[in-house]
Amino acid sequence: NIYSRLDEQLRGRDYYERALAIYRELDEPDGIGKCLNNIGNTYEKLDQDDEAMRYFEQAVAIARRIGKRSNEADPLNNMGIVYKKRGQYEKARAQYFEEVKIRTELQQAAALGSDYHNIAETYFLEKRYDEALAYLDKALAVGREVGSNEILSIAYRLLAQVHAARGDYRRAYDHEVLYADTRAAMLDEQRNEKIAELQEKYQADAREQEIASLSKDKELLTKDGEIR
Repeated sequence: NIYSRLDEQLRGRDYYERALAIYRELDEPDGIGKCLNNIGNTYEKLDQDDEAMRYFEQAVAIARRIGKRSNEADPLNNMGIVYKKRGQYEKARAQYFEEVKIRTELQQAAALGSDYHNIAETYFLEKRYDEALAYLDKALAVGREVGSNEILSIAYRLLAQVHAARGDYRRAYDHEVLYADTRAAMLDEQRNEKIAELQEKYQADAREQEIASLSKDKELLTKDGEIR
């Protein structure tokens, strides 16, 4: 419920603030920047957007100062999210376009798919449907290239909304079906991954118990030999 989610965000922020203090004491800019971004995320989820932006801007500044482009991308994306929430779509796109440059440099194809979707969404919200469709085509191309049902599902969902807004209800329906199919496939993948993780953990725990049992047996045999 809303109260448990609030409590989770507050506890998360407390954890990141403690970690931030440690990284500052160690003068570790990489860790400082990541903590600032994570704290900003908790404020954004609490709809305290001004405070969130303050942390995101600090995270970007540190990433640029130490020349670590990979640390720059996430806070830029998060700033785009805040600008989009405020209805400042051009400013949101500026962040996303900068992030696209970084993701392209770092060859982070999967993240590019999400960026293209976010850019398309700002155009959709401005009713600039042709531009939205152009970037959704890019998102779909990335989703297919990397085999990501998650990227495909969000792109199909927005495509359905764009076509519906243009009055093309047949295409809207077709893309809603594609969204449902790819989302179902994505959830199946996530469920299978979770099952595999649990099986691996169970097997690791069983091996540890077996080793502990064998060690105990060996210890008892050793003591028994000493007594005789």
